[in-house]
Amino acid sequence: MSLDKQNICVVGGAGHAGLPLALALASARQHVIIYDLNAAAMDDISKGTMPFVEHGAEPLLKQPLQENRLIVPSPLLMRHRRWWS
Repeated sequence: MSLDKQNICVVGGAGHAGLPLALALASARQHVIIYDLNAAAMDDISKGTMPFVEHGAEPLLKQPLQENRLIVPSPLLMRHRRWWS
């Protein structure tokens, strides 16, 4: 799915509040893109791994990634504002 089809963007989406929110929205069949400056956490998330301990969250992460309902842009893409304006 292209970036222009996402209907929700979670800023700070790799953090302790943003990522569970993004996962809850994606689990509710919403299309979510997460934005965060923490490149290491974004890399973990894009690989289907939680960047912190959140019991029971990893299956909630993997399914929307596989179904393209959760988009994790690369750090290079995030440096260019054009993708989300």
